[in-house]
Amino acid sequence: MWKGYYDRVEELEQRFGANLRLSDRERHRVRIVEEEVRNCLVGHRFTLVAKVLTGKVVPKERFVGVFSCLWKGTSEVSIKEVAEKRFLVHFANQRGMARLLDVEPWNFYDALVLLVDVRSVKLTTGVFCIQLQGIPPLNMTGAAVKKIRGLLASVLELDQVDREDCVGRFARV
Repeated sequence: MWKGYYDRVEELEQRFGANLRLSDRERHRVRIVEEEVRNCLVGHRFTLVAKVLTGKVVPKERFVGVFSCLWKGTSEVSIKEVAEKRFLVHFANQRGMARLLDVEPWNFYDALVLLVDVRSVKLTTGVFCIQLQGIPPLNMTGAAVKKIRGLLASVLELDQVDREDCVGRFARV
């Protein structure tokens, strides 16, 4: 009795799978070389991709409204959703974009917002300010941060005054 059932299920699976195979036309791959699209990116040199790291739904109108006001500064900014939880953020000039990157990290409804240049869309790392704890006050220096950076990540910058590391509890990684 069960043998006939399993035979029918297997036959159904094979017929269903046959419909899911790629045709010869679909198998042909399209390869886009950077030189072919380089001119298309000329107007996008001040563009970032923002990704909201959350398991929840991101209300796109709210995201666009909040960050348009926050990121506007002295020049115009436009934000457009390009995928679920991903947005293109286009600035009028380099200054506006640099200002935004200088004050990372950003968050939206308790979710981290990662930002990266549109030409290198790999949203796997972000910039954080971390607090160092358990280090004696006089040892809170750039040298100490560099010593323990293998445990953290790559250290992007340390606060400095007159080319000397500031003594403090935070590092930007």
